[in-house]
This record gives sequence, structure tokens and C-alpha cells, in this order.
Amino acid sequence: MNTHNQPTLAELTGRAMAGRAERIDSPEFAGDVEPHEVLSGIRVDARAAWADAQLALQLLGSPIASQSAPADWAAFVDWNSGRLGIPLAAGQFPQRLREVAGLFAAKLEEPAIAIATGFASLKAWTLQNPSLTATALNRELGGDLPEIAGTSPAELNERAASLWLAGQRETALRAWQDLPAGPVASFNIGMAQLMLGQAKIAAISLKAAVDTLPDNSGWKHLAALYLSVAQVRA
Repeated sequence: MNTHNQPTLAELTGRAMAGRAERIDSPEFAGDVEPHEVLSGIRVDARAAWADAQLALQLLGSPIASQSAPADWAAFVDWNSGRLGIPLAAGQFPQRLREVAGLFAAKLEEPAIAIATGFASLKAWTLQNPSLTATALNRELGGDLPEIAGTSPAELNERAASLWLAGQRETALRAWQDLPAGPVASFNIGMAQLMLGQAKIAAISLKAAVDTLPDNSGWKHLAALYLSVAQVRA
């Protein structure tokens, strides 16, 4: 388990959720301990989110966009609409998970995702930077996503992430299953299987992700939380 000074999402929520495993569908779920209240007390560090937004590229041997975040990034992180199933891919960051309670709903459905408006400086940066991170962020800002035609592991992962974010979950999972073995494949396969209702098998990949992701990464924290959820739902 991660020993980083920041408490892990799994440590903050796992014990509160374990006692509710048999009541996932119950109206009593919204009781005195709300999982989203736990997460609301964690302030998102924009610098950490930027490092996490480029970790997939590093792990897959692809160049990152830059060490320092572009203008408007901190505001974008603060605004960003939440997701339940967050792919480990360029431009994504685990702090997009806003409410853990959604992970224990009877059916794992994404909330409505808003297109970011404004953030002119960030959008200008995405148009000027040739990196996969910039391409992914341009998509988040409502731009036209150019086709990623390469066959490197990072490019394959980005195509799968684009499919996932477009709602083509089964197709994205199949694409991730073609990635070389490693923490990115383990995380994304496990996350996708969990969101598709395959909790028991998801736990295998998520355990591998927890064991191999860097200790100081928010992705390791999120993998541990997903693993806890998979074990409860299995």
C-alpha cells in the first residue's frame, strides 16, 4: 500500500464503505457518513494534477508536453466536471473523481459531462503544442480531436481513452487489452471492467495496478479505491 504522506482515497473511503456493501441499492445508503464528504476535504493540487495528467505518457515511453503546467490549468482543474471511470491517459487526472458515492450505485453511469467554455489561454496552448497531452486537452475544451494514427503504446492508449470518453466502453476495453502489459494497461483494463459490471475480474487488474504504479502518484490512490470498490461489489 502506498506510504505517501497524502492519505490515499482508498484509506479515506474504504472503511466507511465496507460496512455498506450489502446496502448498495438501499435508500439508507445516504446516511450519516457520506463518501463524497470525505473527498470534498481534499484540496486538488494543480501541480500534482499536471504530473498525473502526463504519467501515462511517461510510463508508456512517450514524451511529455512540459514540466510546468500551461496558463489556465489550475482554473481548469478547479472547474473540471467529475467522472466515475477515469482513464489513465494524457490530460486526465485522478482528482476528477468528485463523489465516491456514485461508485456504489446499482448501475455505474457517468454524470452529464459539460464542455469547458472559456480557458482561452489553455486552448491556445493546446493548438500550439504538438503533444498527445495537448491533443487530449483540446478535446476536453470542445475542439475537434485530430485522428491519432500512430501505433506506439501511448498512441494506442489515447485512442482507447478517446473511445471510452465517447461512451464506447466495450470497444475501449478491447483496445486496452491489446496494450503491452504494465501499469497503464492494468489500470485501464481494471477500471473499464469495474465500470462495466465485471467487478470480480476487475480486482485482478486493479491489484496489479496498485502494485506497479508510482507511490507518489494520485493514480495509485485511485487504483486502490477502485480495487476497494471492486472487492465490495464482487
